Amino acid sequence: MLGRHRKRTRRAAGRTVAGVSAAAVLAVVLPAPNAGAAEAATGPTNSITDVAGIEVGQYTDRTNVTGTSVLLMKEGAQVGVDVRGGVPGTVNTDALNPVTSQSAFHGLVLSGGSWAGLSAYDGVVQYLREQKVGHVYADGKTLPGVAGAIIYDLEQGADFAGQLEVTPDRKFGYEAAKAAKSGPVEQGSVGAGTGAGTDGPGIRLKGGVGTASVNLGNGITVASFVVVNSFGKAYDETRGCELYSLHLEVGNEFGDTRRPPEGCKATVPSAKPADKPSAEVDKNTTIGVVATNAKLTAPQVQKLAQVAHGGLARAIRPAHTMSDGDTIFGVSTKKGSEVGLEDFNALLEAGANTFSRAVAHAVLRAKPVAGRPTYCQTFPGACAGNTPANAPAEGAEQIGLAAPAPPAGGEGGGGASLLSVAAPALLVLLGFGALASLRPLRRLVSGRAVRSPS
Repeated sequence: MLGRHRKRTRRAAGRTVAGVSAAAVLAVVLPAPNAGAAEAATGPTNSITDVAGIEVGQYTDRTNVTGTSVLLMKEGAQVGVDVRGGVPGTVNTDALNPVTSQSAFHGLVLSGGSWAGLSAYDGVVQYLREQKVGHVYADGKTLPGVAGAIIYDLEQGADFAGQLEVTPDRKFGYEAAKAAKSGPVEQGSVGAGTGAGTDGPGIRLKGGVGTASVNLGNGITVASFVVVNSFGKAYDETRGCELYSLHLEVGNEFGDTRRPPEGCKATVPSAKPADKPSAEVDKNTTIGVVATNAKLTAPQVQKLAQVAHGGLARAIRPAHTMSDGDTIFGVSTKKGSEVGLEDFNALLEAGANTFSRAVAHAVLRAKPVAGRPTYCQTFPGACAGNTPANAPAEGAEQIGLAAPAPPAGGEGGGGASLLSVAAPALLVLLGFGALASLRPLRRLVSGRAVRSPS
């Protein structure tokens, strides 16, 4: 009895080992599904202008290190807003409350200059009225709906020594609106991002303007536009100072950006007092817009703005502090279709992710201004050879969490070449005898049912 029991035990153990071996063969030899086919794709420009009905214009004053960015929706749009910072600076946001009459809005102004920079609003309104854009009243005159928010970017320009610093005014808003167009959007140290900053290792780093989009594949596009001027950091000190939102990359939009090879070992130049990190009231704020072509209601665009703050908090930490004026506008141009609950949830997630990605673009595309270095300068090797979105350098090596280059062998994911190389070696290793004894495997391959053991 004991001998027969041992034989049965050995046979059962043999079947177990063979089964594991068979699973290994199937896992390695059979081609893997083409994951790329299900991956998200950016819009044509990977910017907020991929949302039909939105144009972007910017006005930059490099001498005084400030500027204004404007988004125009000339045919009108449903707009909402969510303000979470402790010291915001906004205009016309009360009119965006879902319980108001919710008239269509035609422009959003994002500007430097702190509260004084809200004057740029006047220029945007003037330009749109001249173009007969807005709500029509007596004799065909128009009154456009425009809202906006500002960041603090003072104490940096050539005008700092004067009695009164130059801040964005009517001219800034007018010129930015006049320059608005569809197509690629300039990013980095331009427009409202000219004087923007973000926290660094004992010094303020350059922030700026960033944008990103995603095509959901069902006729719906979601995109974000951000001005990063944060109290918090855009990189993770617990992960070698890698950008928080690097893992959210779509396609190869960040080029060969990677975790800094030397981790958080930074190259930090001496800083003037104005460039030291500051927790003073109103000296930090991240503002932006998340938009879609889907037909959304007033409560839905409000929710879109709310959820985008989750994307901000993923990309910058801490966020929403009492030293920030964090404000995000939600926009529906209503050029697409209505969405059901499932699609709306997917849209919300996309909004948060595009906002996070836009933050990364703002940081990566920044240029040194007024003595503030960039993230790429501060952490050598993190951005070596970094290329603009959707235009990676040919043959660029992908390191860390950056997206790997497509496998050789074309669209199919390289499964055929893997099969031809790996299968013979595995068959020799395991032996034809072991494979032949696998009745469940043979039945699986032949299409016959395999009974579960009782």
